[in-house]
Amino acid sequence: MFKQLNTIPIIFAFIAIISTFIVGIDISYYPFIKEEYYFVLTSSFLIVLFILILVFSKTRIKFQFNLLDIAVLFNFLYIILRAVFSDNFYFIDPKFQSFLISIIFYFIIRISISGKNDFNNALFVKVLFTGFISLGLFQSLLGILQLLNVLPLSLPDGQSVYGTFYSSGIYSNFLALIFPFALIGSIFFKKGLKFYSIFTCALMLFVIIFSKGRTSWVAVCLSILLIFSLNNYEFLKRKIFTLKRPLKAGLIILLLVVTTITCYGLYNFKKDSADGRLLIWEISLRAFSEKPILGHGFNSYQYAYNEAKSAFFSTGKVNEERMMLTGTTFTAFNEFIQILVEYGIIGLIFFIAVILITLKYILQIETGKIRLLCISLLGTFIVLSSFSYPLRIVTNQFIFYILLAIVASNIKSILLPKEKTILLPIYILICLVVPLLFIGASSIQIFNASVKWKTGHDLLLNKGDSNDIHFYDEASQKLYWNSNFLYNYGCNLLQCKKSDNAILFLEKARLFRNDNLVYMRLAEAYEIKGEYSKALSCYNKASWLIPYLFEPKYRQFIIYKNIGEKDMAEKIAIETVNSNLKIYNKRSVLIKTEMLEYLYSIKRPGI
Repeated sequence: MFKQLNTIPIIFAFIAIISTFIVGIDISYYPFIKEEYYFVLTSSFLIVLFILILVFSKTRIKFQFNLLDIAVLFNFLYIILRAVFSDNFYFIDPKFQSFLISIIFYFIIRISISGKNDFNNALFVKVLFTGFISLGLFQSLLGILQLLNVLPLSLPDGQSVYGTFYSSGIYSNFLALIFPFALIGSIFFKKGLKFYSIFTCALMLFVIIFSKGRTSWVAVCLSILLIFSLNNYEFLKRKIFTLKRPLKAGLIILLLVVTTITCYGLYNFKKDSADGRLLIWEISLRAFSEKPILGHGFNSYQYAYNEAKSAFFSTGKVNEERMMLTGTTFTAFNEFIQILVEYGIIGLIFFIAVILITLKYILQIETGKIRLLCISLLGTFIVLSSFSYPLRIVTNQFIFYILLAIVASNIKSILLPKEKTILLPIYILICLVVPLLFIGASSIQIFNASVKWKTGHDLLLNKGDSNDIHFYDEASQKLYWNSNFLYNYGCNLLQCKKSDNAILFLEKARLFRNDNLVYMRLAEAYEIKGEYSKALSCYNKASWLIPYLFEPKYRQFIIYKNIGEKDMAEKIAIETVNSNLKIYNKRSVLIKTEMLEYLYSIKRPGI
């Protein structure tokens, strides 16, 4: 009877992914409501529903671990242990809960798919491919409507193609992950599904090109290369092996030349962006070197990176040109480096072990479509992980674990005796239902708190009535782990002239996101209180985090001038006047002009 249920987890997975699209429909809620809330709430309900289906169907399942199951489980347990001993870990953090949900879904798919028999089942394969292709079609159509200004919403930085995501890069990476489903469907399906796949494939290619995401371009090209070369392997093998040696050498040289030119072109397409990522990787490795074995802990990258960044820039060994490349960074743009920073060498070893075992098992898959799908998806993930952050995005992380589950379900490597039967419905019900209900309930509470946060923010922004701060007080009971909330709360308390309370919440925010914005508001609060040494320290920290911004230097200049330390005021004025403008704006010009006038007033132009 259970074999009739093998498509249910896949259908539930599609519903879980669709739930993350909801947040993009109402962009006005950003950043108050995150897609993780919808995902966690929906997934928790679906998992409990699946457990009930198993119970009422009176299903007895034999489940036996293989090597990939063990690798996934050990990687999961290590992350759990490292998270528990991290300073800023909270179980109700949706980032952690979405990771936990992805692992649970991995094992649900594992127990519901009984090897290659299911992958030879026409209905199962159609559901698998059609579902993912439909997700790609929906997002592609949204992207085209945005390009045509039919949906005229735009992001703050002017990005015009983003689907339901908040970044064109994240959007194009998601489409790059769905692209192999559509391409394989175009090759293997017949009649209606074939046309559906070709149509979706063309739309996704069109949107990915206009998204200007270099990483997604490379990932799509790799998918096309892998799928067509492996699908025509025997033909290509015969043709290549029959070539004479000079022709083979010429072909290799041609491929190397084309690859070199392509890489050079991609690098120069957004040269500053590429150099910026190289700088991010260099600083990230400095952060890793501080705690190389176990890393800094769960969700600690931003804090560790900013500490290493300010220390690196303050040495005076970094030239101005490189400093101009920096900005506010939340990820390493490389999953392997970010894992090193957060979980150390041990964490990276576990992750690479999962990748290598997955590759080994993919090569053992007999079903053609599934083998092509898995190897192209794995290749796409490796490309995205090398230059982006797919595992930091809930949808992409979820698809990654679905891929692992599909691969593991094709393998017969047994690590338990054949006669060992695990009554999964009972154990799952005992172990999972209560925590899943708690996770679902906490998601609802976080959602409600986020609505209060938004309400308070809008009222304070439009009316400026300090009495409306009570919305923040109520929201803080559930959002005490959220760095964006803590920062925004601190800023509004500062606006309401409650500098003592503002410092309290901004200091809490600094433990999560110690960026220049937090330090600027902290410095402002300390300056209001007359604690100038602390204010100067915070302004100085902010100036090293984003060296090309003049505002932190200007605020230091004003304080030094007001407290009579003219030598320091003069030094900062000279540095600022001689600095180049990265972003031309009226405020920066006024600051340089005022400092230049100050230097002339003391007969020290400094230029």
